[in-house]
Amino acid sequence: LVVRIAVLAQAVLASAFPAMSAALASDSAAAGRLFRHATLAILALVLPPCLTCLLFADLLLAAWLGQDFAQAATPATRWLAAGVVLFALDGVAAALIDGAERAARNAALAIGELALYLPLLLMALLAHGIAGAAAAWALRMLMAATSRLILAYGAHPGLGPELRALGPALAATLAILAAALALADQAPLLRLALLPALLAPVALLAWHRALPAAERAGLRA
Repeated sequence: LVVRIAVLAQAVLASAFPAMSAALASDSAAAGRLFRHATLAILALVLPPCLTCLLFADLLLAAWLGQDFAQAATPATRWLAAGVVLFALDGVAAALIDGAERAARNAALAIGELALYLPLLLMALLAHGIAGAAAAWALRMLMAATSRLILAYGAHPGLGPELRALGPALAATLAILAAALALADQAPLLRLALLPALLAPVALLAWHRALPAAERAGLRA
């Protein structure tokens, strides 16, 4: 269920990838703007449902598949929800690298990730079972998303201003995912109050830092 949320990101990338590829060949500034817009669109579409699944995994699973299944699957579901956000964001940088005709860099990164991920997965699985495997995957997505942003900047140095504009919202996203994982066992009413409180900083930073005044005015119109 949680992984299907990533389909929303794929819908954004399906239109963003050809547009970024065309812009990289003729208008590097436009390519950067498209990267920023795609990242913000994916955050808006993916973060709220994933954060909801993370905070309320136990209740949602119990209502859907019963209390016994929920007790066993809740920790893994929480880690998967966090990982899906990172996976979705990683896709934007991967699309830009491919659009810049640097697909070999994506392939090299994938091989490097695998060399680190497989031992980590095995150790986490043996130590913590399926929840450990889900946590290992989320950590892999964090490493992949961070590494690919660096590669994306290398493939398109003009991306710097857009990355600086996105930086606060992306940092806040990591912070609220960590906070949600730490607070996910609190009382349901407290979690319900936490949901908008955690989303608000990302929304405010995206609006005020990642969107220039002209774009904010256009959205208000």
